[in-house]
Amino acid sequence: MRGEDDGSYNEKLMINNRNLDPSTDDSSATVESLAPTVGDGQKSAVWPGCVPPLFSAMRYRGFVLLWVAALISHTGNWMCMMTIQWLVFDLSQSESMLGLNTLAMALPAFVMLPLAGVLADHLDRRFLLVITRLGRALAYLTAVFLAVTGMIGVWHLIVLSVLIGIANGVVMPAHNALMVGVVGRDDQANAVALNAIQFQISHLLGPILGGVVFYVFGAAWNFAAGASGCVLGVVILLAMKNIPTQLTPSVSLVRSGIQGVSYLRQRMDLVVMLLVVCFSSLLGLPLVVLLPAFVQQQLAGDAAIYSQLVGCFGLGALIGACFQILRTRGVVVPRPLLLVGGVLLAGSELMAGYCTDAPMMAMLLVLAGFANISLIVGVKTEILTTTSDSMRGRASSYLSICMNACHPIGGVLAGVLAQKFSVLAVYKSFAISLVIIISVVLLCAHFQGVDMRRKAL
Repeated sequence: MRGEDDGSYNEKLMINNRNLDPSTDDSSATVESLAPTVGDGQKSAVWPGCVPPLFSAMRYRGFVLLWVAALISHTGNWMCMMTIQWLVFDLSQSESMLGLNTLAMALPAFVMLPLAGVLADHLDRRFLLVITRLGRALAYLTAVFLAVTGMIGVWHLIVLSVLIGIANGVVMPAHNALMVGVVGRDDQANAVALNAIQFQISHLLGPILGGVVFYVFGAAWNFAAGASGCVLGVVILLAMKNIPTQLTPSVSLVRSGIQGVSYLRQRMDLVVMLLVVCFSSLLGLPLVVLLPAFVQQQLAGDAAIYSQLVGCFGLGALIGACFQILRTRGVVVPRPLLLVGGVLLAGSELMAGYCTDAPMMAMLLVLAGFANISLIVGVKTEILTTTSDSMRGRASSYLSICMNACHPIGGVLAGVLAQKFSVLAVYKSFAISLVIIISVVLLCAHFQGVDMRRKAL
């Protein structure tokens, strides 16, 4: 139960969100209209007394099904992405191609996200998830055929990455908005943390399973597992019943997109956090993008070692996601502390620039995974729990845009520089640049009077 102070804070926050939401008419913002609606968290828990408080969102059948469906499909997806990344470097022996493949996967998602955020607020969110996962399954089955026949090449993999990126761009806003829409308002922050745990479990299991399957059976079996995971995820999604009524904007798609931008301009606190996410993705995540080159050049390793190191990043992220659950049990975290994850990510990347052995790199990747997910989940929780249901898809898409815009650019830049200099030199320079930029962003926010002291829900 929340205390009296938190209750009054939530009431004020709801009123502020209503006033900031451009899709609402200020003249109609009465006390009655500010009450939570069916689409904004008023659901009955299915198992109210059978779930520990730390996992309160698991009381809702719809959330459990959504969680399991995402876990299965994401695990298969990580198996495929690990396979694609390794094959690209193995076939090309080019760090630049690693960056290009990252760009091919992330850029389509970035292009799709503005439209996807609007669609997630206008169309049935489960329908969007079903369609995109079926499309992803079809792409993986095509890759199975190419791998079995021995026809697969670098450009086939790049095209496959583009298709995956398009699907990811549509999935992210719809999944995030539906996730918090099927639980009660008091359990929304817990749902975000549990969703992060699901994603990181798949991030941990996917590359490890993918490495074993790749080594024993070959790439085709990983692609087959990815297709099977998508299909099974769709079956589970279709089992969801009594999905809450979704609040949809009454304006056109174009007007809805403009309103979303206007809303963001009035939330400078969110803009500051999104900027930190942008630069952390741009300069911090190349630590993982360049891992295939690091493994082969510094460790003389193979796909098994690469998959284990990627799994270490996932393990750190899983630990960070579990830690975030504490924020849902009344632990107050000042917003500036949510951004420390970017600095920790830079620190692990800087130390990686001096690393030449696998055990040390594994520990640094655990730290980097912890730092990255702490930043992402903290910002995502702020976005999803401080916006109305009618704005939630668009607000969620802004975070995804930040990650998918800067991550591929950073990957390409890191690949080009690593080709000219070295992987270790890129790690060092990117880490130092990230610390400087985050410091400048926070100082500018301070001198501009941006209020970053609001309590986390």
